[in-house]
Amino acid sequence: MKKIFIREVIIMKLKKTAQVQFLGGQAIIVDTDVTNDAFLGIIKLNSSAAIIVDLLKEEQTLDSLVAAICDEYEVTEPQARADVDFFISQLRSAGMIVD
Repeated sequence: MKKIFIREVIIMKLKKTAQVQFLGGQAIIVDTDVTNDAFLGIIKLNSSAAIIVDLLKEEQTLDSLVAAICDEYEVTEPQARADVDFFISQLRSAGMIVD
């Protein structure tokens, strides 16, 4: 008997109130939702984080974000997955992602 493993696919998107700004050439993301008690501040974005945030303006999956990072950079899929997962967890704890 063959075992079948099903992985849950979560579709996510950046909150509409999460805005990308440029400050002195540095990309940052801020949440303009004053009722967001989860996060009061800014997150500085490196180039890969900026790509992820840009993609999250539309619905994405973890796999689609990982593929985009692998396409853009010379990085292995496991490393890209770990990095994307870490950044997504930061955005989630800041309340900037909706599923």
